[in-house]
Amino acid sequence: MLRILSPDRAACAARVGSASRLSVPVVAALALFLTGACSERPGARLASHIEAMVALLEEHKETPDQAAEAVESYVERHRETLTELRREIVARTEGLSGDELADLAGELLKDLGPVMERADRLMRAYPKLAEDERLIQALDPIRQALR
Repeated sequence: MLRILSPDRAACAARVGSASRLSVPVVAALALFLTGACSERPGARLASHIEAMVALLEEHKETPDQAAEAVESYVERHRETLTELRREIVARTEGLSGDELADLAGELLKDLGPVMERADRLMRAYPKLAEDERLIQALDPIRQALR
């Protein structure tokens, strides 16, 4: 589901495309938030948010409704920050060549790899999380930020 650890964008897209329904929102959420809150890199700051959301999913892994509620609450509390991170990431991509975009994608994937693997293990162990409509919707703002 979250196997986007390679900078090869085509391979990443193929892996994400073949994943479960939650993979896109989770990948997006995790990719945007897993990068370290104190870092100047938007990706690093995003990674830290994704890390926090994965921790919430782990805490409520047996109860998808509670997991969704916790993620909804987190996203609401951090909505402005997440919106700003999206703007920063979009601004950072403007005017980049294909090779530069690939380098940037590789940087994001490197930052996000460990948390993505953690989320992947969690979703495989608790498939009800990956199938929960409310949770999918709760993670949608993260997916939107990665577009």
